[in-house]
Amino acid sequence: LSRVILYLDYCNSIQEVIDKDEIDFDDISVLSADCFKVRDRYVNTSDLKSRLEELKRSRAESVDLYGEEIAFDEIRYWLVPEYGAVIYGELLHCKPEWMPLLNECEEVLHKGMSPAEYGRLLKEFARYMHDREYEYEHALNYHVFRYFLKSYFDDDCYGKGQAAIMQHIMLTELGLLEFKKSGSLDVKNQEYIFHLYSRELEHSTDNYDEFVESLRTENMCNYEHLINMLLSDGEIIWNS
Repeated sequence: LSRVILYLDYCNSIQEVIDKDEIDFDDISVLSADCFKVRDRYVNTSDLKSRLEELKRSRAESVDLYGEEIAFDEIRYWLVPEYGAVIYGELLHCKPEWMPLLNECEEVLHKGMSPAEYGRLLKEFARYMHDREYEYEHALNYHVFRYFLKSYFDDDCYGKGQAAIMQHIMLTELGLLEFKKSGSLDVKNQEYIFHLYSRELEHSTDNYDEFVESLRTENMCNYEHLINMLLSDGEIIWNS
């Protein structure tokens, strides 16, 4: 999870350089130099540890969502169903079971549980998946490999990180649902979840383009929200 947090932070830092000024051809060398400076901060292991500790210390105690303040330890509980409804719910659906599964996540994990109960379940799931975190890591690596360098053409580096984090959040949420229902998440069910997600988002160019556009326009998916959600998940893992 630490690497997930740092990846989003890296993408955001690069985007700040890109957006700093209006870049013309003569500025490319300056832009490249600044981007390399940012990159270098994310190469050294000691620098990475320091940056992660800095993010932990600077995390917000609460996050604003539609004018309401959400407590830090309840961020994921409130935001994930919002993500599902706004970001995924409006897509054209390739598989008929997709929307019922999203709705089940909301009914079982959120409407059917209190924030405290949800938090305890997340801790149980984190312990259960401790030796299988690589499954989510491989999925994230695949997304980075496939999409990150496209930011060279569209200048949307942060958007690539944003989409990767949204994938990570939703895959873990669907795994959490299965864990809640059956007390386990075997490899077969995990493969089904990954396959279903891929069919909905990646096997349809229109869906993926609409997904990315939603991330650009919905303020609920901004850096503050996502980084604090990941840090909240981190608190669950680090303290479990």
